Amino acid sequence: MKKRLAFLLALVLCLVACACSPNKGGEETDSCDEKSSEHTYMSEKTSGTENSFEGESSFLLPEDESKSCVVSVEMSVPEISGKPEITDKPTDEIVTDRFDDGISYPHVIGSFMQPGTFEGYSKTQMTDHLKAMKEVGIEILILQWSFETDDDPGKVITSFFSDSFSENEKAKGFIQYHDLVDVILAAADEVGVKVFIGLNWEPDWHTNSEAFQDKSYFDKFIETGLKGAKQLYDLYKIQYPESFYGWYFPPEYWNMNISQKQVDNAAYWLKSFRHGLYKIDPAMPMMISPFVISSWSSPSEAEKMWKGILAHQPLRAGDIFCSQDAIGSAHITLDQLDSYFKALKAAIDTAPGVRFWANSENFNMIEGGATAPLNRLVMQMEIADKYVEHHVTFAYSHYQHPDMGKAGHHEAYKHYYQTGKVPTSKLLKPEFDVTAKSGGIFTELSAKIENTDKTVWKLVIEKNG
Repeated sequence: MKKRLAFLLALVLCLVACACSPNKGGEETDSCDEKSSEHTYMSEKTSGTENSFEGESSFLLPEDESKSCVVSVEMSVPEISGKPEITDKPTDEIVTDRFDDGISYPHVIGSFMQPGTFEGYSKTQMTDHLKAMKEVGIEILILQWSFETDDDPGKVITSFFSDSFSENEKAKGFIQYHDLVDVILAAADEVGVKVFIGLNWEPDWHTNSEAFQDKSYFDKFIETGLKGAKQLYDLYKIQYPESFYGWYFPPEYWNMNISQKQVDNAAYWLKSFRHGLYKIDPAMPMMISPFVISSWSSPSEAEKMWKGILAHQPLRAGDIFCSQDAIGSAHITLDQLDSYFKALKAAIDTAPGVRFWANSENFNMIEGGATAPLNRLVMQMEIADKYVEHHVTFAYSHYQHPDMGKAGHHEAYKHYYQTGKVPTSKLLKPEFDVTAKSGGIFTELSAKIENTDKTVWKLVIEKNG
């Protein structure tokens, strides 16, 4: 109650102090900050069991909505227990495009991109890369991360943008790559692609957080991530207001059979991170991309876990829950896909306004990370389509793009995108001439392949007897 009274008193004082008064020359001068559309960043500080956001917040004056007044306030986000109060309203819907293109059959509208593969790209190369994807209906790019931390989430080890992390915030061996974020946003601006910028990635987050049990790990991760987000926003949002569209949260949750405390901690991490991004810009959506794995829990258990996390309202209306279908990773089978996505949809329906998309994997991990056959990718999308609003993929940029030597896969998908039908062609039966040459304990095999107009990717030779 005391905090509420203090807050109201501060607001009243603000309204009084911001009244305009004549100056010595008789002209009116305004003591208020006129940047009413500017959203001041709230840095997070950890104190005891509370996370406090201290800084400045703007309040519009009813007499003149073109001006704002700045007043210092303190806002508290309690540690999650049940449903905590939070200062912003999670039901305020973010204005997001619906990306409807009038095509009735399932198709990909976005692709993930990992920065290392494209680190040396020029703006011209990136523009051409995005144009090739735009011609098959891909209008969203998700940069999976823009900087990485090492085992200490407070230490940055690599950066793909013009960051301003202090030397104390950089890990030993820190690598500063060229400004890939600027290259991507400039190219996306030219082509008309929306970009979700991924923040801090730490490959061993699950182990280092002790499976959602080490809260101090989350606090460091959140602090570093929001520092990077603020730098990214200040560097690029004004310059690229259209292409710099949203945020991507890199840690990939999955359906673990975990305790209530771990569920609460998982929600705390996600909610605190989301809350900080909201303070940077409340109009920018955030995307997450968890995955499912049948060996860890059943569809019903996955539904229970996500209902528990979403009960804490860690995502806002307009945010995107973009689940990996885990087919390419072989974590589930095509036969299991429907039941898992049905369960996820039931959980997401408990979070008003949160949008459910599919991240349809277009690779085959069992075959060494090869590009998946197009008919399998289409089957994945057809199964998930009844539950989701849109499909993106991990990752057209890597597994179907001409830049990666995948011109044939690109042309095949273009045919599907334009017609809704997977292309077929008569495959001439290859003729194989296999010869063997013994040499010590090894036998050397060689094969000559003729009478086919297709590339033979793999030849399997089995010993009989």
